[in-house]
Amino acid sequence: MEESEYGAVYRLTVKGTGFNNSDGSSRSLLIKRFVEVGTPVLLVPEPSNPNDPNAIAVFIEVKRWFRGWCRYQIGYVSAHWAKSFTKRIAKGGTIEEAYVRSYHAPIDRDFPRVSIEVVGSWPPTKKALESL
Repeated sequence: MEESEYGAVYRLTVKGTGFNNSDGSSRSLLIKRFVEVGTPVLLVPEPSNPNDPNAIAVFIEVKRWFRGWCRYQIGYVSAHWAKSFTKRIAKGGTIEEAYVRSYHAPIDRDFPRVSIEVVGSWPPTKKALESL
């Protein structure tokens, strides 16, 4: 993580990439089909998630013929970072951008590895200020 006066840049690994979504779609197949380096991702808080009220889902948007833009979930932000982001967003911070930094999705692998870069806009933490 790189933190500055105006926010931070985070490099995270997407969790849960090998599971299916609630509609039955395979996150692994979606990643293999649509994800490229630089693909924008959307981070969507899920405060009503029964497993974790701080959960943040990771989505991609794909343009489909006749249906326009469709959102597909490819996984989650780790619980540690989701809790941190949720607190910062609650204090008025925002996620400025997020995109795929790298991915490794061979045909025979059920859990592709997807790394994303997230740029947050919020004041630095007290801990970050003390380290300066």
